[in-house]
Amino acid sequence: MSLRQMVLFVGHGELKYTFSKDSSTFRFLFGMGRFFEHNLKPKKILVISAHAGSDPIRATTAAHPQTIHDHPYSDFYGLRYASPGDPQFAERVLRMLSDKGFATQGDPDIGYDSGAWVAALPLFPKMDVPMVQLSLHGSKDPQKHVEIGQALAPLRDEQVLILCSGGCVSNPVEFENAERAHQSLDAPPPWSREFFQWTSQQLSLVGDERTRALAAYRMHPVAHRAQPTGEHFLPLLVAAGAAGPDRGVLIHSAYQHNYSTGTWSFEDIRK
Repeated sequence: MSLRQMVLFVGHGELKYTFSKDSSTFRFLFGMGRFFEHNLKPKKILVISAHAGSDPIRATTAAHPQTIHDHPYSDFYGLRYASPGDPQFAERVLRMLSDKGFATQGDPDIGYDSGAWVAALPLFPKMDVPMVQLSLHGSKDPQKHVEIGQALAPLRDEQVLILCSGGCVSNPVEFENAERAHQSLDAPPPWSREFFQWTSQQLSLVGDERTRALAAYRMHPVAHRAQPTGEHFLPLLVAAGAAGPDRGVLIHSAYQHNYSTGTWSFEDIRK
């Protein structure tokens, strides 16, 4: 494995299930955290969450970002993700994007939302790596998110982990309906499996072939069910853009009804 830092896409699922004692996804992420600690600990983390989008693109410039609880689960309201911010690094990230024509804005009042910390906390439980959260582009334009990733790719050579948190399949309405009907969380519907498998096949490609296919994800016959609003797929496009020639390697796969917690690394950690 090279010393170049990987790009990591995490399917974060639903908080109350991902953080449950029986969660294979939490156990996997915690184990992945041990890998980072002993083999490839990043100097900084740039996290892109499905839960934040704006135009201009925003980054948190606070030295000590707040923990945002943008979820309904009161049992977790006392949780704090206390990794320090890095205002200078945040401003540099924004400059890299503005140099590519994106409108950007630093904001000291935004913090880490649950899409960010549900991935970061099990990976970095010591909370000792400076982290900056970057928003998605408010347009939800797939190609723009590929280009965001491409603009940020040089950070990998500086041991910055680009951590993208979303879900390759995410239909909240059908998820809530399944919960109310007491359907098994471990039995995803066929359309969810179909879109997951298609996504995984595209991620095994490299370069322009991969990003062209993923940016056209709306053409897939079940995309309207797998991604009805799209924002959980966009961090995956950022990851694919940042990955360059590195193939996406599926390193974890599980479901919470239709939600995929599939996780891909770009840089094969199995080497």
